[in-house]
Amino acid sequence: MFVAEGAKKKLMEKRKEAFMNEYVEPMVLEASKIGISSEDIINLIKKIKIKESEI
Repeated sequence: MFVAEGAKKKLMEKRKEAFMNEYVEPMVLEASKIGISSEDIINLIKKIKIKESEI
């Protein structure tokens, strides 16, 4: 199977951008509306990652 050089990198960049637009941005905007700070969001993400690593 032939894959263009850099195709995987481009695909991952597009997926990261889509993730930011579809998930992260709406989450940050909603968090701001209800008084959750950026620091709180970061701490919540860290807690989730810790739980994930325990599974």
